Amino acid sequence: KYLYCISARTFNPVYDGLHFDLNFPKGTKPYLIVLDSKLGSPFLKQPEPYYPIKTNDKKKNSNKVDREIDFDGIMDRMIEFPVSEGKYEDIQGGNKGRVFYTTSQIKGSRDPGWYGFNSMPGDKVLYYYDLETLEQKKFMSDISDFELSEDKKTVLVRIGNKLSLYATDAPPTQDALSKSSYSKSSGKIDLSRISVEIDQVSEWRQMYSEAWRLQRDYFWVKDMSKIDWLRIYDRYFHLIDRLGSRSEFSDLIWEMQGELGTSHAYEFGGDYEPLNSYNIGFLGCDYKYNDKINKFEIKKIFKGDIWDGANGSPLMQSGATINEGSFIEEINGRKINLKNPPGKALLNMSGKRISIKIRSCDDNKIKSMDLVTLRNDSTLRYRDWVEMNRRYVHKKSNNKIGYVHIPDMGPEGYAEFHRYFLTEVEFDSLVVDVRFNGGGHVSQLILEKLARKRMGYGIGRWMGAESYPSEAVEGQIIAITNEYAGSDGDIFSHTFKLMKLGKLIGKRTWGGVIGIWPRNSLVDGTITTQPEYSFWFNDVGWDVENYGTDVDIEVHNSPLDFMNGKDSQLDRAILELQNSIKKNPVKRPRFSNKPNLKLPK
Repeated sequence: KYLYCISARTFNPVYDGLHFDLNFPKGTKPYLIVLDSKLGSPFLKQPEPYYPIKTNDKKKNSNKVDREIDFDGIMDRMIEFPVSEGKYEDIQGGNKGRVFYTTSQIKGSRDPGWYGFNSMPGDKVLYYYDLETLEQKKFMSDISDFELSEDKKTVLVRIGNKLSLYATDAPPTQDALSKSSYSKSSGKIDLSRISVEIDQVSEWRQMYSEAWRLQRDYFWVKDMSKIDWLRIYDRYFHLIDRLGSRSEFSDLIWEMQGELGTSHAYEFGGDYEPLNSYNIGFLGCDYKYNDKINKFEIKKIFKGDIWDGANGSPLMQSGATINEGSFIEEINGRKINLKNPPGKALLNMSGKRISIKIRSCDDNKIKSMDLVTLRNDSTLRYRDWVEMNRRYVHKKSNNKIGYVHIPDMGPEGYAEFHRYFLTEVEFDSLVVDVRFNGGGHVSQLILEKLARKRMGYGIGRWMGAESYPSEAVEGQIIAITNEYAGSDGDIFSHTFKLMKLGKLIGKRTWGGVIGIWPRNSLVDGTITTQPEYSFWFNDVGWDVENYGTDVDIEVHNSPLDFMNGKDSQLDRAILELQNSIKKNPVKRPRFSNKPNLKLPK
């Protein structure tokens, strides 16, 4: 009778919590499409007659019904399920008038498992809607995915990498869900009973053919940029029998895809033997050996975000008064010296609790404390670099110029941009730093905001003045880029020039603007990417790919500059903006001529 689907057509905007914006984080509902124009809505139950109606119809009921689809007016026969809007992700029709679908919670795009190739978080709820009783009921929670059987009597449920099988007649009991045994009553399937014999070379042949076919079917132009793709297949296929390891197979895929001469043709993952990892725990500091006293001195402590346990310095936790210049005496009871340096003592202590003794440089007293090491301190060092640049720009410009760095054009970069832009926009001019930008897809959202021009102000008695449109730069903008800014970093840099938002300073960008959508894995879990979405620009056409975008002012940061702590590219950006401010100083209105509504005498 019906086709079921999930559709995003509920426009119920939600206000953003940090800046002025509205979004549609939910927006979806389950819908059904009535196939026969003579049928009414299943959500409007017909009233039951007071007296039973006699019928002479002796036809036997049959589950198999041939039904023709009435396509005339079918677009107007779409009906939403009477449920609240949410984030619905799958829908399947069951038996006895039941329709199964999943919902999931709204997650931040920086949360683990938000987008992953192999991760399957169990954060969905499986519901079913009963078209007989017109009720929505929960079938079970915390699942990853589901699939109904052909006869609709059973449902296969995936939770992470585990599978369970349940009857669809009723939700599984709490007793069944709590059982850990593999049995019919628990529904859990023992996957360890499955053994598969793999002919490695045969598997590589199939994977190679599949990777080649994916490029053939998804590459952004059908003619493969005039490359004889069949000839490429033969060239590398004959080498498979000579491969000696899985890593050599990866090399072969890279070489085959490299024949396209196009960016974003990657291969990663796959069935590699797991390696034993003995990671070092990080203290979030730089230390140096002092040979005069045979001790390791803390030279610099990286602060990070103290409020964030994963991204704050362990040495700056509450109650730890450790200063730069202090010495590391012991870690986990082991004396620290040249024979037993901190790196050795912290081996295999990544993210673990340790005890440490520090000799203070102030009073020479030894302090003991427990702390949890970091698994990685790159976020601390990045925050230190950004804050250092920000303070430097403010000081050198006498608080006339703001500074924002965008590390990529994904969720991380979008978050970093707004973290600083919401305050830096109040300065007269702005430096936008996209050096080392790792790409992504949000450049147009950031460029849209940078293109705003102040047309007026909203004035409140207690709230002060706010620009209209909000979050608009008053003065000039300069962007800094370099050869390590690529993909959407290329696109941002090139479009920044096309939009005439300001000068572009630094070095020519990486030159890779044919985007990807990784979604097809090979049989052993390998992911290969197909360049699917090429970018064309009004001024150079296709020529940003394999070239990059030229800067307006080329400035090179030499290794000597790095050693001396000098950033010539940032200095030039500051100089250009200072000259601009001198020629065209920002003149903010005084708002003194306020309305006088006093009646004349």
